[in-house]
Amino acid sequence: MDPTPTQEAATLIVIDGAGSYGATFTAQLVAAGLTVAEALDVPATTRYRRGKSDTVDAVAIAQTARSRDLNQLCWPRAAGDRTVLRVLTAARDQMSGERTRAVNALTALLRTIDLGITPAAP
Repeated sequence: MDPTPTQEAATLIVIDGAGSYGATFTAQLVAAGLTVAEALDVPATTRYRRGKSDTVDAVAIAQTARSRDLNQLCWPRAAGDRTVLRVLTAARDQMSGERTRAVNALTALLRTIDLGITPAAP
């Protein structure tokens, strides 16, 4: 992937997760000749004021990208082993969070609902 486009690029596509979950989509867009950048972090104050939704995030990401010079944007790295490791690490982190949420939900249910079962003595 060509990391830095010229100022004459007609369209700039900014993708949240271009280096992880969006890596395949990013590679396809770059192969089609489009200019792709990684989404910058949206300030917490923006999320706090507007709430959290895909629409709010998309608008905030676009506004953040438009307010920066091209050399201040983050450009996706070339595909390869690093990309694979980033995708796997991101997937592991997400699955770990989902597992924790599921265990917490089950624990909360067991503590609030009487199932009529007494724990076995150790």
